[in-house]
Amino acid sequence: MSGVNLFKVTTYTGTGSSLNVVLGFQPTYCEVFNDNGELVAIYAEGKTLIVSEEYDKPLSRVNAAPAASAKAKVAHGAFAVRIAGVVKTIAANTSGLTLTGDAIPQNKFGGFGYEVAADGTMDLKAAADNSTGYDTAAAALAAAKAVSVASNHVRVLYFTVKNTAGSFTPGTTELDATGVTTTFYEVVDDYALTSTGIVPQGNSPSDSQSITFHGVVIGTSQYVNKANQVYILKAYA
Repeated sequence: MSGVNLFKVTTYTGTGSSLNVVLGFQPTYCEVFNDNGELVAIYAEGKTLIVSEEYDKPLSRVNAAPAASAKAKVAHGAFAVRIAGVVKTIAANTSGLTLTGDAIPQNKFGGFGYEVAADGTMDLKAAADNSTGYDTAAAALAAAKAVSVASNHVRVLYFTVKNTAGSFTPGTTELDATGVTTTFYEVVDDYALTSTGIVPQGNSPSDSQSITFHGVVIGTSQYVNKANQVYILKAYA
């Protein structure tokens, strides 16, 4: 089969659970459309990129960091976001956003998030139990993600903090002080799916090794596998 360019169009109905789509070959590039013909996602180079205009989401990286002149604050670069179907460009803030909230005990993690309102305002959200703290960064991040997003807002950034030199007091403790570990997580990266998106299955078209099937596994992400949603899959070898 070497030198043959393979292409196939098929449909599948989302279930919310992983499902197999048999193509007869392992694709290297895929496009997924909804039943209105709108492009939802693209698979390329090992990741599924969510491109649908159906979803409000950040469209580029926030590039957050401690503000250079006030390191207890969070600075960020310019970025784009879709809110209520409208694309907005949020200007860079080099002077920084002020943190507020409960002090986090020494050697414990705290979690925070920022979301953008329709008017471009950046609103801070804190994990529910920062005053007690979390034992791991993963737990603090999960708690920050669990905070509900306000109506007509889009969450764009999360970060965790830990201070081994004392308590971490938002707005006072510098984010890069001695003993402080601050880790930023870009929400836009959540829209570049790996195992929950489209996962090619099988071998290259020139490989004769016997396997269960050649095609793709559609992961559990709602963006490509919403229950009862009909999708059109275009796959290319």
